[in-house]
Amino acid sequence: GESNQQAQQRGLALLHELESKHQNEEIIISSHGNLICILLSAFDSSIDYDFWCSLSMPDVLVLDKDEKITRLL
Repeated sequence: GESNQQAQQRGLALLHELESKHQNEEIIISSHGNLICILLSAFDSSIDYDFWCSLSMPDVLVLDKDEKITRLL
């Protein structure tokens, strides 16, 4: 199977590709909580197991251009 680090690298590559193709546009990504937390932890070290446990299923999180993460739900 895929490790968390491999999943994070794969997801970050996709984020960078989307950002380069859609500059100055909003990008919406939908996924399961594990992958979302793995990706967000690359931008914010406080995203950890406890954060993952606190997800409300569904949850809406926003990562802005300044790498600030905001929970909407």
